[in-house]
Amino acid sequence: MNWIWKNGSKKVMMYFMFLFTLPLLALGLWLRNFGIEWDQLHHLHPDERMLIMVTSQIQLFDKMNPDFFNYGSLPLYILRGVAQVITIIDKAQVINYDTLLPIGRSLSTFFDLCTGILLYATAKKLTTKKWVPVAAFYFYIVAFFPIQNSHFFIVDTFLNCFITLLIYACVRYFQCPTGKGIIAISLALAAACATKFTAIIFFPFPFIVFGLKNNWKQKYVFQSISFFLYQSVVFIPFLGLFNFLFQPYAYLLPITYMTANLTQIRMNSDAYVFPYTLQYVDTLPYLYQIKNIFWFGLGPIISLLALTGMVFLLRSAVQHRHHLPAFVHKHEIPFFIATVYLFYFLIIGHSAVKFMRYMLPLYVPLSFLAGWGLVEIAKWKKLRVLVVGLPLLALVYSGCFETIYARSHTRIDATTWILNTIPTGSRIAFEHWDDMLPLWNSDQYQMIELPLYDLPDNSIKWEVMKEKLNSSNYIIIASNRLITPLQKLADCEKFEKCYHNTAQYYRDLLAGRLGYVKVAEFSSNPELPFLRQFIGSSPSFSDQWADESFTVYDHPKIMIFKNTRTL
Repeated sequence: MNWIWKNGSKKVMMYFMFLFTLPLLALGLWLRNFGIEWDQLHHLHPDERMLIMVTSQIQLFDKMNPDFFNYGSLPLYILRGVAQVITIIDKAQVINYDTLLPIGRSLSTFFDLCTGILLYATAKKLTTKKWVPVAAFYFYIVAFFPIQNSHFFIVDTFLNCFITLLIYACVRYFQCPTGKGIIAISLALAAACATKFTAIIFFPFPFIVFGLKNNWKQKYVFQSISFFLYQSVVFIPFLGLFNFLFQPYAYLLPITYMTANLTQIRMNSDAYVFPYTLQYVDTLPYLYQIKNIFWFGLGPIISLLALTGMVFLLRSAVQHRHHLPAFVHKHEIPFFIATVYLFYFLIIGHSAVKFMRYMLPLYVPLSFLAGWGLVEIAKWKKLRVLVVGLPLLALVYSGCFETIYARSHTRIDATTWILNTIPTGSRIAFEHWDDMLPLWNSDQYQMIELPLYDLPDNSIKWEVMKEKLNSSNYIIIASNRLITPLQKLADCEKFEKCYHNTAQYYRDLLAGRLGYVKVAEFSSNPELPFLRQFIGSSPSFSDQWADESFTVYDHPKIMIFKNTRTL
């Protein structure tokens, strides 16, 4: 291979490298489509459920007001547009709440794979190390968190793609500044902002790109200012035009749009705003996200390789510390990209609410760093065995989580058990703000809602709760959505919202002191892939200590308790 490279066949080598990425693309497609209907398309992700519901109500180009602005409108329009094209091709196809779901998930897969391709294309422009782009592409393709997000129709896969497109457009403009390049940057940023309002934090960076492309020496200042104004005059109108096309009702209903987004911003500064964000009370900024990226999002192998790549790049900067301005100027594109993502991490990582998906855009630069780290390790002869071993271990680690999709969703299993075991007419208590089980045929039971989030958590609340618990035959805890955060908020002197009595209730329930006995538990833990098919079992490990959003949508732990006496 080195002979080909050294003997001038650079185009042949580049063609080979491109062909090498095709099997990786196929691998990424397979990983994202594997078990895509493990939940029997029951809409068990709340964001996905809401987005599909809204999309089913709109019609291109007759009824385009989504009447929903927690997220941008562009992903909804894309889904609806694709669905309408499908109905034109297949007259028998009907667009409704259920048929939109598989189309939406396919779009998530498509946009996430586009993110990987854009990472590969960007990496090729950033480095002459021929294997770094391939390695970066591979690590993004096999990292589990992008795979998990591709199993749902959510806006984050779209946002990540548009942010990566923005970075790619900026890099291209660095290398070849043209009017078309400015329009491409405005298109990418407009699409990102029309997907999620928080993308507005990237707004300053195109202007930095424009500024860096100008010569600010004294004798060129006037020309540079003039050219900067020209760049801005082209960029801003096109940004506004594209954003209007992508989400017109943000402009037609500005008060409604801003009210919805200000509520989301308020949530990110106060974890007490909504019940489902109480899990983030008393969590450490930055470290909480880093922990989840390390253990669950990328996994230890890719994370350590990313750290290795970062160390090698920093070492290069330190070695040039005596000529640092010249070094930075020579590598201004990588420094610009590092600044963009560092800024994103500092802003979003400080948020009071720390859903793992907020950090999805960082998986792109981290995969690049992991690729860089692997290529640097390959230079050490004694460590070259790791060049094959580490990528395979990274794939196996993600494969452990992928086994979740080889089994049916725990809520499907729990529903089957309930319908086969619990007598018709039984009184089943379920927690509010969580999915009610059974998923179907619940009308054959008397369903009793337990308002455990309600405040104040006083004797009046618990008189009502005691009556409901006494009259119920079963209690179903459908996930750790309530049981984990409410047990944590027991200290009334420490926390703004306190659930001392509720925390005690959970402790008593689990200890069997309430007259309820656990009769069933359903969990789907990650396990070593393929072993179960050959030997009937496989070592597994619990991931219930991950961020709630990592487990609650695709493999929540479910517990069912039976009342053996009255309180």
